[in-house]
Amino acid sequence: MPDVTVSFRVDGQIHKMMKLNNDINWSSVIRKAVKDKLERMHKIDRIRAQIAAKRIDDMAKKNVFDKDDRAVEIIRKWRDKRR
Repeated sequence: MPDVTVSFRVDGQIHKMMKLNNDINWSSVIRKAVKDKLERMHKIDRIRAQIAAKRIDDMAKKNVFDKDDRAVEIIRKWRDKRR
């Protein structure tokens, strides 16, 4: 996939500090920061999905879904129980 250009704003003070450190490749720093943030978010999403799957398995073991209740009613009951 080809590279694209992304621009962003920083306040004047940060810009001055960046100019004082002109030897740093700021584009590279920002690319790495964005990549790291996205990787952390993806990891958190996987962890949340695993937790949700475990909760669903636990609920299935308790035969919660065997009743004639609709899914919306079951979700409401479980949310009320957490309060």
